[in-house]
Amino acid sequence: MNWQDNISVPMPKIYVPDKDFIGKQVVLHMCEFHEDCEPASGYTRKEVSLTGNCNCKLKGKNVTITGFKQTPRASFYRSTCYTIAESKNLIHELEFSPEKQAEISGITTGYVIEGKSKLFLTAGFNYVKKDKTEDGYVHNTGVTKSLLKSEWKPGYVPAKAYPAEFNWKTKVTMIVGKPLSWKQLSKKILVK
Repeated sequence: MNWQDNISVPMPKIYVPDKDFIGKQVVLHMCEFHEDCEPASGYTRKEVSLTGNCNCKLKGKNVTITGFKQTPRASFYRSTCYTIAESKNLIHELEFSPEKQAEISGITTGYVIEGKSKLFLTAGFNYVKKDKTEDGYVHNTGVTKSLLKSEWKPGYVPAKAYPAEFNWKTKVTMIVGKPLSWKQLSKKILVK
């Protein structure tokens, strides 16, 4: 066990590049340029924005993702932006992810992942025994998506995933749904 296995609070959602979004329609619910980036003194909004452009006019509209385009800021966060058919503007997943709204209200959503009975995956990606499912680490859906696309050694493939929420105010993890098998989770999380 290492120091990462003792981390109990989840990291905020990460947005990993996902080629499966290409060709899909999404609805933008926010403008990252105006609603998510606050430049520090001496910096402009364009310098700290992931997309570098305003998408206020696209909010509430269907847009079709056509490809990837890297910006320096998104690259710094190991993320990517997407090109769309309806505009020359770039979009970022946080602009269409429903989880961003939950995060703004102080909730990180994700999954507590169980291997063998009562062995739960930690932040250090090791299995550790826990007495209660709620004591397991909440892997946000960005990390969970990466884990679903990963190759697992035989005997280490997760068995179940419990939908969970971590409340930053109360520091409490709640299981919010029935457990899913690893295969069921793949069908739910991965873009089809």
